[in-house]
Amino acid sequence: MIRRAPWPPCPDRARCTSRPAGPREITVRPRAQHEALQAARQHQTTAAFKARYDLAERDQLGGVLGELRLSADDLVASENGRREFSRLAKVRYLVVGSVTPLSGVTVHARLVDVRTGLVVQTAKVTAPTAAAVLPLLPQLAAVLQMTDEQRLAYEQQLARQAALPMVIDLSAIP
Repeated sequence: MIRRAPWPPCPDRARCTSRPAGPREITVRPRAQHEALQAARQHQTTAAFKARYDLAERDQLGGVLGELRLSADDLVASENGRREFSRLAKVRYLVVGSVTPLSGVTVHARLVDVRTGLVVQTAKVTAPTAAAVLPLLPQLAAVLQMTDEQRLAYEQQLARQAALPMVIDLSAIP
């Protein structure tokens, strides 16, 4: 966010922005995070993704919140607000998360039941680059859809695979 400077307000502000108060805010993300977000958005346009999910755009959800005069915090605090939001947006679950470009790229996601406000499931994938995250997104989505029992079995399977001893063929060494 660009901080306010000690200069007078712009006389043409009313002609260039519809924001009711304060300056515009621009988010500039690190390159890795930006590339991961772009890759995820591109994946959401594929036929395989569209066949399985109905997406609600962020602007559409923001419009519903505005219509109800709710903030994102109100969704957590207000049962009536969540119910109305769910009904108007025709949304049962909402996936929220973050992309962190530290020591590679990590995508954290939470599946939230909009009617109750409870986090139903969480998932995380990590890759060395933003491009390497893209093929892992279906895995992230699959984990978000698992029951607790399925997730426990999945994590146990991953732990067993990681614990398998590595076999090294020494016959090729003279």
